Amino acid sequence: MGEIKLDGYCGLYCGGCDVFRLSEKARKAGGRAQWWEMPERLRKVLREDDVVCHGCKSDTLFSGCRRCPTRKCADKKGVESCALCARYPCFYFRIMDIFVRWRRLDKKLPHVTCRRPNLESIRRNGLESFLSEQERAWKCPGCGAPVSWYLEHCLSCGRGNEEHFGSGG
Repeated sequence: MGEIKLDGYCGLYCGGCDVFRLSEKARKAGGRAQWWEMPERLRKVLREDDVVCHGCKSDTLFSGCRRCPTRKCADKKGVESCALCARYPCFYFRIMDIFVRWRRLDKKLPHVTCRRPNLESIRRNGLESFLSEQERAWKCPGCGAPVSWYLEHCLSCGRGNEEHFGSGG
């Protein structure tokens, strides 16, 4: 397997994803993801077999990311990020924003609301700066274990994940 890249084409940080977090933990342990560790909110809408992903820029993708039109567009254009595309924010990106609001995805999956601010950060400060900032942000401040979008408490030390839990954080 090649290097795992944690920046999604659309501005999402794969390291903050619950599916990626559990998939990585299982990969390092040489087993399968522990379904009970998936936040309940996501267990209601995902199948256990869906909990496998090595990041947006890999060949092993979560089923939702595999169908992502933004990923397909960026890959087709050969850009590392929408933020680095000469046409950003393009008509297509704006339509995706409308679709997110229309389907109320911003209410169901609030993490999608950080796409635009993250892409703006990448444009302003560069991809390396963004990745460094995100790496720090997605670690429990109590023990340093990975935390994720919908994880209410750190699974290692139990500290609350108020900064990110259920938000676009």
